[in-house]
Amino acid sequence: MTATVVALTAAAVVLGLLHSGQQIVVSGVVFGAPVLIGAWISLGGRWPRLAAPALVAAGAFLIALPGFWPMLSHARSSDAPRALGQATVTYDFITATARDWLTSIPWTIAALPAARAASLHHEVNYPAGPLLLLLAAVPWRRARALGVGLGLGLAAVLVVSMDLAPLSRALLALLPPLKSFRVPERAVLPWLWALGVVAVAALVYRAGAANREGGEPRVPRAPRRRGAKTAQTSPAWWRPSVVVLAVPLAVALWLMPSTVREVAAWALAAAAVVPSRWRRWPAIPATIVVLVLGVSSVAAFRERLLPFPDAASVLAEAARLGDTARRAKPELESSLTRVRLDFSLPALATNTAFGAGLSGLEGYAVPPRRFAALLFALREDRYESTAVFFALPPGDRALPVLRQLYNVTWEVALPSRNRLALNPLGPAAGPAWFSASVARARDLAALAGELHAAGADLHRRAGEVLWLDGTDPLTAPATLPAALDRECRDARVLSVEAPWRARQIVARTETTAACPLTFAMNFTEDLRAGAVLGDGRRLPVAVFPGYGALASVLAPAGATEIRVHAEPPRLPWAPAWAALGLACCAGAAILGWRARS
Repeated sequence: MTATVVALTAAAVVLGLLHSGQQIVVSGVVFGAPVLIGAWISLGGRWPRLAAPALVAAGAFLIALPGFWPMLSHARSSDAPRALGQATVTYDFITATARDWLTSIPWTIAALPAARAASLHHEVNYPAGPLLLLLAAVPWRRARALGVGLGLGLAAVLVVSMDLAPLSRALLALLPPLKSFRVPERAVLPWLWALGVVAVAALVYRAGAANREGGEPRVPRAPRRRGAKTAQTSPAWWRPSVVVLAVPLAVALWLMPSTVREVAAWALAAAAVVPSRWRRWPAIPATIVVLVLGVSSVAAFRERLLPFPDAASVLAEAARLGDTARRAKPELESSLTRVRLDFSLPALATNTAFGAGLSGLEGYAVPPRRFAALLFALREDRYESTAVFFALPPGDRALPVLRQLYNVTWEVALPSRNRLALNPLGPAAGPAWFSASVARARDLAALAGELHAAGADLHRRAGEVLWLDGTDPLTAPATLPAALDRECRDARVLSVEAPWRARQIVARTETTAACPLTFAMNFTEDLRAGAVLGDGRRLPVAVFPGYGALASVLAPAGATEIRVHAEPPRLPWAPAWAALGLACCAGAAILGWRARS
């Protein structure tokens, strides 16, 4: 455990937590634990060897915690499409088969089934390649516990990924965070990384053993005095001349056809692990094996890559379309005035409107749970917590309702490459509106029925009735008065300022009573609102979900402005947690230094 290893491993965990690697971090903890414990036992079972990686993991978690806290809070909130540890989505997308794992042994792309969709290759195929052969070089008598750990980790991955009940269901019940992640095949990635480390370590060990058998002298280390410099000598398996031999071989394998390269790589791995008493040729230096297999693996990975689009040109094309639309209709500068596109740029798909700087309802992202639930209820379909791709074709049952509530007023067409056409879609409720009364539906399905019943007149009915989901705890009766004042019929929204990517939305209002105001945007728990009264006073107002998914507030009497912004949750004493994490990582480095000393 050197300072370099501490820094790299801490950075890996931090980046995994803060970006899209949470599933890999959890899998590393769950399925990598047997490997780590096995390695620790095989290395003598001394506590510093286990304490150091534990300190690194804890320290990295604490360093990432200030940035990870909002994500963790969201995962535990009612906004999350799949609440952490509650909904079981493990097998909602794809489940591994024995064939998937058998075809994951070779590197070559030729082993992939032709009938499988290319978009699924990276989800069910995790090639190990010739590294598996290098395990034969491990001194298993000395590393028996490591072998058991690798076996247990792999067995657990196979059980969960193939849904081998009842063991798979028992693991999910025992470890609830696993239920929140799809594609359980991804759990094998930490095991594969451990495989690479063990394989290279085995080669280095085998090369050292061969040197000792060959009679090379082993110079004992002299006690080092403080301040004295020590001569550094290159081990027998790492010399500059070795690289000269490895590079041409690696280049040749890079240029070979996929199948030929695969056979050559396996042959090289087999030759590297043949015991010295069985071969009549000198041992292959570990550097050659590692470098050649590394280049071969990169070549195999390159074969699997799909062509990358030119991001700059794609975004420039989208921006040009957005600029043209906003020049034609300046009201599209508002993020609460939405469009529906009847075309899409292939590289952006349903995210074309977003790429163009236009607001829309379609997209590929992570939506708030209430929006997705409302959409499925309007379709009279079962809610899918893993739905992230939203498209609303003209015949979609949800579109007429969502169009009026979310102020989708224009359809953007592209008759030719250089001509954009904007067609009106009909009246909508607007970017914000007051309602004169409140109705509490039995559940979301009943609310969807009320919205459908309003039909094309929903935009006007929304000004009369604010429908609430009676099963949503955030629409408690205490949020609104038992009966609204009759003057709410005269409350008006004068204007709404909602520039694209603005941090705050401001509605200028005119009301003489406390009345509910709804914005044509999604409700989330981190929204905060404040009212500015005619005399300049400012009052906080609560935000609650209206119409099942939209953001509503109770504007106080005399309010001239309602301002809404988001306040993501923040971790208290964030610098102290990060400092504690750095101290843990420093402790790990000190433990490693003492162990080496």
